[in-house]
Amino acid sequence: MLDGEKANAHLKELIGKTCLPNLFSTHPPFQIDGNFGGAAGFAEMLIQSQNEDIVLLPAIPSSWKSGSVHGLKARGNYKFNFNWSEGKIRDLVVNSDQTANISIKFKGNSKRFELKKGENRLSFD
Repeated sequence: MLDGEKANAHLKELIGKTCLPNLFSTHPPFQIDGNFGGAAGFAEMLIQSQNEDIVLLPAIPSSWKSGSVHGLKARGNYKFNFNWSEGKIRDLVVNSDQTANISIKFKGNSKRFELKKGENRLSFD
């Protein structure tokens, strides 16, 4: 629910209490449900795509001051690669298999971009 601190607490609990040393989930009857659910939750902390908007870093905890994403997909078959540090998106690259207009949100600010087919270097500045 766009709450980075709570999402981080749940992620730590999943890994700390219900995962084996190889990171497989211990949940019966199918441990794969825990693995896929955990991975999906982690991805949703980094990028969300609903309706027309793509939101970057919608639920990261304050302890994640910097990091990077490589190859996460958003609805519309857009592949995202980016870094963040000091509260800013850096080196934003979106790969698209078609020409398109998209809306990207970050920290409440929305910006529209025209993508061409292939690699698109974008700036949120």
